[in-house]
Amino acid sequence: MSPPAPVAFIAGSWIAATGETTWAHHNPAQSAQILNNVPLAGPHTTRHATRSTALLQKNWGQQPIAHRLARLAAWKMNLEAREDEILELIILEVGKPRSEATEEFHRTLSHLDSVIRIVHEQLQPSDARDQPFRTLRHPVGTVLVITPWNNPLAIPVSKIAAALAFGNGVVWKPALQTPRLSILTGGRIPPHHQSGAWLEPTVIEALQPDSPLVTEELFAPVVTIQSCHDLDDAIALANGVTHGLMATLFSPLAADQERFLQEVEVGMLRVNPASFAISPDAPFIGWKRSALGPPEHGSSDADFYSKIQVVYR
Repeated sequence: MSPPAPVAFIAGSWIAATGETTWAHHNPAQSAQILNNVPLAGPHTTRHATRSTALLQKNWGQQPIAHRLARLAAWKMNLEAREDEILELIILEVGKPRSEATEEFHRTLSHLDSVIRIVHEQLQPSDARDQPFRTLRHPVGTVLVITPWNNPLAIPVSKIAAALAFGNGVVWKPALQTPRLSILTGGRIPPHHQSGAWLEPTVIEALQPDSPLVTEELFAPVVTIQSCHDLDDAIALANGVTHGLMATLFSPLAADQERFLQEVEVGMLRVNPASFAISPDAPFIGWKRSALGPPEHGSSDADFYSKIQVVYR
């Protein structure tokens, strides 16, 4: 078992743990094994992080955009040089198959490329002399980024990169837990894996629309199937949950496709997709309980991480 990790990284320095409460970080593949005892930052460390970030942000936000984007490009190069190390860490701490960890790693690099390219375009000075005004974008200040465990690299990097590109300071709270997959009805623990968060791919028929198998997100190799009589019934079932991130329709009928696009209450839709990839250039948005605030990624990051100022000539 490794010794306790530092409690925080603030203003370029690791902050040593000094008696904080610790959380036992278990290996998701071997639950009896403790990978580390993670110290939990208390109020004093949290205040230190936010105050230090606020002070540093003033200088960072005044740096030329070319300088900020160059630092992000250097960050990308550093990640690329450490690919093997990062992949092993994702596999160990989150339990992802190597193929999915590799996909997430390269998606992370795509997010960085997207931020660098789009922010460069958005923050170029305007030469619209025929207008009586021009608009400027300023950082919002200090951004608190709280990220989940399911994509422990791509989600934080995409958010932190955009926030920094627009001149903000960032306080990042990574996820505490590694994935803990539920053992659901119909699923079996694979042989020889009696310890750890293991579950064989499982298909479940859900008869009740209010079942947690339908209404909650299942971070597991589980597919829940609901039977429906027709498209009206299918749309009603899709809209009957409180989440609304993404929905997909497979149908050759143009009328069905149009109804699906008009009536399903989610932030992102797919019709007969060839793949399930997400573009880093597109807005990422959920409806209902799947989102809070404006969309992010792509050109939408400007509204999320900056504020507009209008200058009249």
